[in-house]
Amino acid sequence: MKKRFKITAFISAILLFSSLAWGALYYYSGTMESTFEMTQSYVIAVPNDNLTSLTFTLALPEEYTLPNNSQSITGLNISYSGDPSVEDYTDVYGSHFKEIIWTNPARGEINVTLNYTVSSFSDWDVPMPDDVFPFDSSGLPYTITQYLQPTEMVQSDDPAFTDLADNLTGSLTTQREALKAIIGWIMDNIDYQGSPSSVDALTTYNLKTGNCSSYAHIALAVVRAAGIPARLVHGYALSKRYELLTAGDPLYPNWGQGTHAWIEVYYPSLGWVPYDPQRDLHHIDTHRVIWGRGTDTQGIISDTSWTYDSIPAGFPQSYWRVYVTWIDDSIDLSFIKSTDEIDAISYSSAEPSIQDYTITATGEIGGSILPSGSVGVSEGTSRTFTITPRTGYLIQDVSVDGESQGAVSSYTFDNISADHTIEVEFEAQPVVSTSSGSGSSCFIDTVINRW
Repeated sequence: MKKRFKITAFISAILLFSSLAWGALYYYSGTMESTFEMTQSYVIAVPNDNLTSLTFTLALPEEYTLPNNSQSITGLNISYSGDPSVEDYTDVYGSHFKEIIWTNPARGEINVTLNYTVSSFSDWDVPMPDDVFPFDSSGLPYTITQYLQPTEMVQSDDPAFTDLADNLTGSLTTQREALKAIIGWIMDNIDYQGSPSSVDALTTYNLKTGNCSSYAHIALAVVRAAGIPARLVHGYALSKRYELLTAGDPLYPNWGQGTHAWIEVYYPSLGWVPYDPQRDLHHIDTHRVIWGRGTDTQGIISDTSWTYDSIPAGFPQSYWRVYVTWIDDSIDLSFIKSTDEIDAISYSSAEPSIQDYTITATGEIGGSILPSGSVGVSEGTSRTFTITPRTGYLIQDVSVDGESQGAVSSYTFDNISADHTIEVEFEAQPVVSTSSGSGSSCFIDTVINRW
């Protein structure tokens, strides 16, 4: 009988500070923009000829656009030694992988090399809205509400987290303030430890220590316990120091280079917004690359597995290195103020600006419009709304300020100078019959039997 073994890597970047006299929350305005080349070099040492197969699952870098952060990937190239079979697949969270399989691999080294260029942008001037808290998840699609559920690593239904969430947020009325209270508590109460006994949320809560995966898991647990959707993000942090001015001595934030994890939180009027519970409120810097997302760290990172007919004398060992070549790194951040809201050294983008107007976005059952509800906007800005029908439905019409725009999948309000409304109607997709008469049941039976 074939046996299968699997090795999964841990996510554990270190946060470094060059100036660490005391803690405070520092607010900044501006942008960050970085471009760098990544080379990921993997070596799998096969100790003997007894393996029937060896599989390497490689997480790929992700392209994405969030309200205040984006990442693009160019020049992606992957090379392999030997002659493996290669399959692309996308998991249920939308993360992309290559599954590389060698059949009867010979003793020796197997090499996999991944090259690509990352362009990353972070806008610290996007205002965080005052979305109402407690969070109302009714009407949201499963692609969002799935991130409210507890998991093996994120025990958000445990009384430790439900009680903590109630104590931290019970008197608050906006989601932005609720998240500041939750993430601030984590920054103040969890100490970094490079090799924790476990990185799940409950162990982290009990020990009050952990690595970046621990920080992400406990943040997800408390945020979900507060009723707010939150998902885990994993990738790679780059070690490159930069200077941030303050009212006193400058700060020099820097990540210890290595695999890293953080979170993204859903705002109804804005969409997904990143938080790094080790350091950052509602933004992330550009000194990192995203490799995927999920409900927790399980099943979303690169790993190695193998099968065999008879127990071999030894098992494969995996080694890898990452090489970074910086092309551009523009840090244009201006100091606003510092406060004692959080004791740990932490960073926040600019506080919310005054919302001059409101766009009311509504949709009937059959799909979603994002953002939705009452969306606050500032004068002269733009805001795009995305319409997505559920399976089995079509967009029937999009009405803006009472006027039909047709069955469009998105609509942008430009140079806003007044209140607006946008309303979406969906219709059930018609069922098309592909057969007629007495033969129809045979056709249906054939389809069912194939599945």
